[in-house]
Amino acid sequence: MTKWIELLIRFVGLFQCWTYIHPYEETIILRRGLFHRHRGPGWRWLWPAGYESNIAENVKPEPVQLEVQSLHSSDDYAVNICVGMEYEIVDLKTHTLDFEESQATNTMVAAGVVANMVQKNKFNDINDALVKNQRAAINRKIKKRGAHITEIVLTDLSSGPAARYWHEGIEIG
Repeated sequence: MTKWIELLIRFVGLFQCWTYIHPYEETIILRRGLFHRHRGPGWRWLWPAGYESNIAENVKPEPVQLEVQSLHSSDDYAVNICVGMEYEIVDLKTHTLDFEESQATNTMVAAGVVANMVQKNKFNDINDALVKNQRAAINRKIKKRGAHITEIVLTDLSSGPAARYWHEGIEIG
């Protein structure tokens, strides 16, 4: 019985010819699987029966926290650094269609830029170096993926070795 209901819902869905895009979203309309147009918030009409479909994404700035990185500064301090960023999509078509997992890749690139900065600076200069140069350096690298970093902040910086545990079915302590 439930399969018949599911089949009926899918059949009715074939003839749905509208979608609602929320105020914080933008959408890409695909016609037969290819990019056709870009639309903003509101009610949007689509050709039914799968001829047109849409991909909606939140384009408002959102916070992203990078993983804690354990590195060594140029003066050989062991450093644990954690960085927060405000991330926004500026080119939805590029971000969504041209690259797979763009946000994950962009955060990975940002972590690499931060790691490079830590390794090139002395421990006492890390905060200033992060605030001054790194947002522009990250933006140069992620621009081609349709994104932009509007803010970058140092959320944690400590010296000393990191206590890391690899937990794979092993109880610690």
